Amino acid sequence: MRTRMTFKQRLHRFNITPVTIIVSLVLLFYCIVLIFPYIYAFFASINSISSFDKTRFLAIPLSFKNIDFKNYAKAFDSLTTEGGATLFDMFLNSMWYSFGTTTIGLFFATCCAYVCVKYKFPGRRFIYVFALVMMMVPIIGSQSSALAWNKLLHGYDTPLYALINAQTIDGSFIIILALFKAVDWSYAESGFIDGCGHFRTFFQIMLPQIFSALVALFVTDFIARWADADTSLIFFPNLPTLGTGLFYAYNTFAGTVRLPVYFAALIIVMLPSLILFLVFQNKIMDMQLTGGIKG
Repeated sequence: MRTRMTFKQRLHRFNITPVTIIVSLVLLFYCIVLIFPYIYAFFASINSISSFDKTRFLAIPLSFKNIDFKNYAKAFDSLTTEGGATLFDMFLNSMWYSFGTTTIGLFFATCCAYVCVKYKFPGRRFIYVFALVMMMVPIIGSQSSALAWNKLLHGYDTPLYALINAQTIDGSFIIILALFKAVDWSYAESGFIDGCGHFRTFFQIMLPQIFSALVALFVTDFIARWADADTSLIFFPNLPTLGTGLFYAYNTFAGTVRLPVYFAALIIVMLPSLILFLVFQNKIMDMQLTGGIKG
């Protein structure tokens, strides 16, 4: 006859201890804290302007009462800057800044890391040490020199900023360098035997093996730049990004009954980075090196 397990026996069977319960509750609370602002922003964005009480800002009911999806249409017209840049203009500026700077910087860092790991030449150890020092040295107060440097190279207030400020020797370089160290050089030797040159070996044999990690680095850097508003205000003020547009919009809508329109603009601006994460989430979670070396 089958005996019925007690609650304590079930916990023991699934290896559930008081420590795991406490850790799970802490992580659950942390997840709720992270998710709640997004839920609140969504319900606030569909809240009718006529029923919005600015004196009770935090009391917006999380319900489907007084729904008004027209706030999203109004956001397209309202999200403008003092210079007259529209939402479409700011979207294009965000794309060349976020995608351009991230792609160029990651490509240069990948090439540099590959050469430093797989080829012996004088000074390659110095490049690695230099990257570590650059990560440790504080850069507070460097904005003035960076601004002068961009003006000197004609990168101020132009899309050329993405090329001039693409980072090569940075944290991504350190990570990619460690990834290439884990890739066996036998792959490249097999390519050389089959007649591949150095460039073809790099792009078709070695690079695909760290592709998952590169995608993860690209997505995280892209999202960080997509939400950046300070850089546009300082280095290309006449080419505002979506983050800068939200900054101007908040100054316009703060303390008014039009805050639901501002929350609708927040949701619209958040969608590209959210879609990018959903598309590549498997690559981000599966940061492992592919390979087929046996024995």
